[in-house]
Amino acid sequence: MPFLGNGDTLSAILAAATETIDDDDLSFVFKLLKNEEVVFTHNGKRAAVLRKEKCRWFLEDMEGRDAASQQQEMARITGNYRRGNERTAKDHPRNR
Repeated sequence: MPFLGNGDTLSAILAAATETIDDDDLSFVFKLLKNEEVVFTHNGKRAAVLRKEKCRWFLEDMEGRDAASQQQEMARITGNYRRGNERTAKDHPRNR
């Protein structure tokens, strides 16, 4: 698949990424730049950048996903992913 594929595919990816979701929205947004880069922002702050091959892989991976799964994948890529131990860590004596 050539970079960006056809215009309809990219439009569908971007449309799904901008859907609003109540509980599953993790506030991630990605922007595709002309120089084959994808920039991720989280709550308005730059979180990560994918270039060249990884950018192509990401765009192919986003095809056909709903907005909730796109948010989860962006969280994994940026490393900003809840691990399920936040409540336990908060109660640990070291963190009091």
